[in-house]
Amino acid sequence: MTNWLERAKLEMSKSTGRVTANSDERDVTAVMAVPYPGELENSSASIGSNGSVQIADFQKIEAANEAAVSMMPEEETAIRAWLAHIEETDLAIIADVLDKCRADLNEREILLRWAEEVPRPVAIDDDRRRCDQCVNLTERGLCLAARRGEINATRIHEPVRDLLQRCVGYMPKATGTDQRPGRARWPGLIQIQKGNSHANT
Repeated sequence: MTNWLERAKLEMSKSTGRVTANSDERDVTAVMAVPYPGELENSSASIGSNGSVQIADFQKIEAANEAAVSMMPEEETAIRAWLAHIEETDLAIIADVLDKCRADLNEREILLRWAEEVPRPVAIDDDRRRCDQCVNLTERGLCLAARRGEINATRIHEPVRDLLQRCVGYMPKATGTDQRPGRARWPGLIQIQKGNSHANT
């Protein structure tokens, strides 16, 4: 497994010259404390009004910095996915990484760049169906196709409702876009079922 902590130290050392949210806040405060050259003559005459304006402006900047630092849920999800990808399982380390990303925008940006390296799952057209999509599933969770002997199962078969599978006894509900029954949808299952029946006799 890649030593990502060493990689993080290297990335952080490269970016020490960049302005983080915390350093930005200090710089803004320092700049606001120093008047512009043209304003030195008028500063003594308007200290009260300038002071109130500066405080209001500072509060706005503080709020903007806080909003910039707050981590979005999708960003946390991406960072967690990256940690899982590199097989980091230590809960203390994971919590520490997330805390640092919440507090430091610079570190978060680095981790989010790394998160882009995580392979995305390939979308596939899954033709399987769940039992709760079949009219043969009763409210009590029993399979009517099994009761009628249409599939190789006990007469009181209680299938897992949300398990994706291919079933000869499948019969789509009226809301289904594809109204083909299991026998038409997966014709190969009929031969498999016949073979199993012969093997059981």
